[in-house]
Amino acid sequence: MNKIIQNAIQNLETGEIIKSTGVHDFTTTTFKNGSFVACDGGHEYIRRAGDIASMGVKWIDLSLDDKSSLAEYKDCLVWGTLKGKKRIFVRLKECSTSHLENILKTQPQITDSIVGSIIRSILNDRLEIEAVSL
Repeated sequence: MNKIIQNAIQNLETGEIIKSTGVHDFTTTTFKNGSFVACDGGHEYIRRAGDIASMGVKWIDLSLDDKSSLAEYKDCLVWGTLKGKKRIFVRLKECSTSHLENILKTQPQITDSIVGSIIRSILNDRLEIEAVSL
């Protein structure tokens, strides 16, 4: 069985990203019409509930496992921060270069992790694009 690295979805109507981080961490996002979709299971299992038929229209799956490709990691991996009591997640690829550099500087526990590797890969891609455009 594949090891789950990230169990998350993104609401395409609002942009909100929700992530289940624990076995019974049932998180939901609501659509404009009042329906919802939820993710559950953390790193143990992936379960969806609610309006699952609208996948690809109202929401996308951002889940990753140890068999996901580098391109999938770069596209889907998210980083969280607290705003009050609510955890807000953003895709790493959408963070500014300085933000990614600061994550690496201030979060030493991720230096040798898959997250650190993906951040360095995103930064290297950006350097290559800058070099080509010069």
